[in-house]
Amino acid sequence: MDFQWLFKARDYLTVKKHTPGTLKLGVSPAIMTVPELSKIPRTDVLPKGIKKVDVSIFTMSATIEYDTHVLDHTLVDELFATTDPERGTQIVAELNECLELGLA
Repeated sequence: MDFQWLFKARDYLTVKKHTPGTLKLGVSPAIMTVPELSKIPRTDVLPKGIKKVDVSIFTMSATIEYDTHVLDHTLVDELFATTDPERGTQIVAELNECLELGLA
């Protein structure tokens, strides 16, 4: 799971629905015009804490299912809400640390 990519891509992503454990994102087609964002990160090997990632090019959406015992849903919300690049970097580091440790 590449939280850094999600943070960089947040201007092209819309949170459609977020309940603890499931995040559904809308993806703007304009993301394809940004070279560093046009390649979606690999989802075939997921870290502990990320249960499933579904990406649909047909509906321009992505759904991420995660373990709420590993990732704090408020941090996931804040990742998309913050406009402060420094805070975004901190959130990415905190989320990555949670995945490495396997608990929130």
